[in-house]
Amino acid sequence: WNRGELSEEAFLDAVAWYSTWGFDAGLYMPIFKGAQQRGIPLFALNIPRKTVAKVGRAGLAGLDDEEKKWIPELAPAHEDYLKRLQEVYSAHPEMSRGRSFDNFVDAQRVWDGSMADALLAWRTEHPGQTIVALAGSGHLIYGHGIPHQLAFRGEAGGVIVLPWDVFQGYPETNIAHWIW
Repeated sequence: WNRGELSEEAFLDAVAWYSTWGFDAGLYMPIFKGAQQRGIPLFALNIPRKTVAKVGRAGLAGLDDEEKKWIPELAPAHEDYLKRLQEVYSAHPEMSRGRSFDNFVDAQRVWDGSMADALLAWRTEHPGQTIVALAGSGHLIYGHGIPHQLAFRGEAGGVIVLPWDVFQGYPETNIAHWIW
């Protein structure tokens, strides 16, 4: 994609968009195309989704050695993050079928920590370059998720910009650095 060698359809197939992301690709393609046209490289932050799902079902102890290689050292979940995740977990009864809350939290920590590590790896390979991460708001709001995992690794200074629908009302002031 970065070299302009894939069509939009081939790109979406290569990243398993329709089976992995669950969002309309049309919402993201202008960003992806704009980056491609300007020579701004894109790189994946996620680890295999099946690994995150397995942690959600079986916990970290349920991973085999091959799966464990994807898991970085993880920061404990922030107390406020736990409260927010409990609200999400409680609001979706299908999450609790055969899955404990602790495993759900660990799955989120694995996801956030892995994305934080991918960002740090990119920065190590490309010192001095600015990185813009496109991630779901649940991984960013209140500085929890990815920012918390980055801080655990001694990295700070990132800026969180979140889209916001004003018809939802106005967000709390500490939800992000900027609201768009």
